[in-house]
Amino acid sequence: MMNYKDATPLEEIIQRTFTIDIEIFNEMRTFELIPGGKEIYVTKENHLDFIDKYVEFLFVKQCEN
Repeated sequence: MMNYKDATPLEEIIQRTFTIDIEIFNEMRTFELIPGGKEIYVTKENHLDFIDKYVEFLFVKQCEN
């Protein structure tokens, strides 16, 4: 994703929003990485922000809760 340079819009390829799915006690839960993240697709323009927020959630936010 970091090196994506194809002409096809990234949101059409990965169809990913600013969310993360985590299994907690055998239940899948979806967390928004930013406010309104369920409605914001990852694009060529915002993909680095998505990666930052994803890693921040895994290594910081998830440990806080």
